[in-house]
Amino acid sequence: MAILTADQALIVQLTDALSAAAEATDTVPPPPVYVASGGGVTVQGTGNRLRGDFAGRDQIIHNIRHGDARTLVVLAVVAIVLAFAVYGGVQAVGGLNSGGASGQPGIGASPRGATDRQGGTGTSPSAPKNTVLWTVPKRPWPFSPPVVSGGRVYYLVSNEPAGIELMVVDASTGAVVPEFTARLDPNSLPGPLTVADGRFYLVDDNGVLYAGDDKRILWRYSTGAKILSPPKPTVADGTVYFGGSGVSHELHAVDATAGTERWTFTAKSRISTAPAVSGGVVYAGTDDGDLYALDAVTGKPLWTFPGGEGFFHGAPVVAEDTVYIAGDKGTMFAVDKTRGTKVWTFHAEGDAEGLSRYPLIFGNTVYFGGDNKVFYALAADTGTKRWSVTTGGSLARSPVLADGIVYFGMWFGKLYAFDAVTGKEVWSHTTEGELPQDPAIGEGTIIIATRNENKTEGHLYALRR
Repeated sequence: MAILTADQALIVQLTDALSAAAEATDTVPPPPVYVASGGGVTVQGTGNRLRGDFAGRDQIIHNIRHGDARTLVVLAVVAIVLAFAVYGGVQAVGGLNSGGASGQPGIGASPRGATDRQGGTGTSPSAPKNTVLWTVPKRPWPFSPPVVSGGRVYYLVSNEPAGIELMVVDASTGAVVPEFTARLDPNSLPGPLTVADGRFYLVDDNGVLYAGDDKRILWRYSTGAKILSPPKPTVADGTVYFGGSGVSHELHAVDATAGTERWTFTAKSRISTAPAVSGGVVYAGTDDGDLYALDAVTGKPLWTFPGGEGFFHGAPVVAEDTVYIAGDKGTMFAVDKTRGTKVWTFHAEGDAEGLSRYPLIFGNTVYFGGDNKVFYALAADTGTKRWSVTTGGSLARSPVLADGIVYFGMWFGKLYAFDAVTGKEVWSHTTEGELPQDPAIGEGTIIIATRNENKTEGHLYALRR
């Protein structure tokens, strides 16, 4: 066996050390975040992974042991480069959303800044948190919550006398997308948007489901019945699911590509909120307090849970083995998603008839607010309170989460950011008008839509989070 010289042994040790260091940079992904997406549930992951692999390590050692001088030189150079790469990689993970030393904008920056005539003006993303990065110039007031998808923000605006219009802007700059030409029926009143696979979907008060892209309306599906309060549709596995507060009490399943009916289910009462889809099952709540579980392919009912209070405002969210849904009298329900039996209930204290339409589940915690001016964090498995925060206004908006921070807004114009674990306030932002819609998460940003007190105009803008 060949004996390694001191220099050769040192390089082998360096190789082993670098390999171990690269393995040590693996990070454990955080718990999944269950959030409403198109009325259903999206599981989001936020883990960063930095890992180095040393291909051909055994061959390198073999060459070293046989005194291959060229290999020794190459290995020394590679070691130096890798050392710099590992250092730089760690710095990149730590400063994901901040501007670098070169002055180049980070994620969420507006490279055109104030010179952009179509869209936002703002500041550098290296500015402090909750600083405005871009603002879309004053427009008719926002009619629906903004939806972020594929680097764009979709939202509806009320533009009298033209009716409700769909606007699309670049999520990183706030620039209005000029090629977007799809137009809605000016005589209809649409409900909230869902965006999936580059298409938008919405239901209007005439009972019509629309599907479109950035060029045109692709198809329409008519239920034949008026809908008093059009709900948000849910898109899952190539199918669009939606109910409606019309006289028919129906839940519809429509092919997302062709716009043709798959099946229709008739409930005992109206389905006024978006259904959730998980594991081949559709979950939908009704105005009289029934929570249904239906086979997603056939529409056949699997079980019914009687809540005892209406689900007119609350939409189901599924996380792991449990369905969470808010009742109209201040009760949060946790129901076993397989058996349809109660896991636990939690009743908000005081005057809390309205709770967040979509509760947020992160790890083993459920987050939601109420009309009683209290925001809650409960243990997802038992319903016991982890922490709560009392503020100056109704918190019945739906929360969102990014990087361990929970964001929620109040109607009168204030956005809060709280640590998801401790409930400690990280920052808050007061808007220039009312905050009637739920916020949306962008790349390094949180996007909100406001309107003035006269409900004649509003802003869409992005804050650095």
